[in-house]
Amino acid sequence: VDKEARDRVVRLGEEFTEHKGCGLRLLPSGRTAIRIMPPLIVDRAMLGYGMQILKEVVATVDAEVKVKKDTDGGD
Repeated sequence: VDKEARDRVVRLGEEFTEHKGCGLRLLPSGRTAIRIMPPLIVDRAMLGYGMQILKEVVATVDAEVKVKKDTDGGD
């Protein structure tokens, strides 16, 4: 994971949560890490929903990175 992909995950996560009206908060941390900021009180269902959002966003960015590498010649 590079910084650009990490930042894209954070942006997509914010866009998704704004669109769906849920409260998943992702923050960049360090060079390539993502900090997850859940609410102080969270049940298993909410936690599972948040992780599903994160999983979908990461899969989307992963696919974008693969396409970019294929079109750029594998760089």
